[in-house]
Amino acid sequence: QQQQEQQVQKPPTRIGCTFAILTSLGGNPSQARLRELEQALEINSNIAGKACMHLIVDSPLEVDLSKYATHITHVKQQYTYHRLLQYAQESIAARTLVLMNSDIVLDADRFTACSIKPSAKELWSITRHPHPSCPKTSGGGAAKSLPDNLCTGLHKGRQVSSADVHVLQLPFSLAVDTTLVNVTPNNRGAENLLMAAFKQAGYTIKNPCHCLLTYHLHCIASERSDTAKLSAPRVDTKWKGTNPRTPQLCSDICAQT
Repeated sequence: QQQQEQQVQKPPTRIGCTFAILTSLGGNPSQARLRELEQALEINSNIAGKACMHLIVDSPLEVDLSKYATHITHVKQQYTYHRLLQYAQESIAARTLVLMNSDIVLDADRFTACSIKPSAKELWSITRHPHPSCPKTSGGGAAKSLPDNLCTGLHKGRQVSSADVHVLQLPFSLAVDTTLVNVTPNNRGAENLLMAAFKQAGYTIKNPCHCLLTYHLHCIASERSDTAKLSAPRVDTKWKGTNPRTPQLCSDICAQT
């Protein structure tokens, strides 16, 4: 089901999917990088279900996206977090949203066995692990001093405030000012702005990255968005926070961790 960008007039009845995945795709990736992104789509679609996949696509891609998602929206430019959250609130008929970067792969066992149900005022912002097939190239981040495993490692003695996957209940509170995150997800520090917007609205930020495993499938080391490079300015300079790990949540949501 492909559709042109449009404003939905009323929220959907929230039924069906255990959780819905929302991600954006675009840019000008090489064929090798595009194969990686397609691999991530295939894996995540198998976990959530094709009917529960929502793709926002901002450029022509030589891949049949309809194999992996029922809901495909073509837009003229990359969506910001603000627009993605608007879309989720208005267009996704599921109780739970998994908002994630397109090169992240969910762990099938954990996202099937564990209860993916945040409370109404919780945001789970989950820090990634390197992909097992290429731990060096997929590990770390823009700064070379970052640990390979952003979930379990430390940077200058502190946990890394980073998250490529955000899980929340729909509809989210109208107190959340999504205009605070009018930046695209691949900007440095964008996830910290997202967490700040929800925290200011009274949400508790949790990070069960030790049990809800997410992997960064980025084995093509040379390709990186300009806004994600170390030379790019950070967008979270007015909000310096941390994304503390909450391993105690794992024992609540997973039978075995």
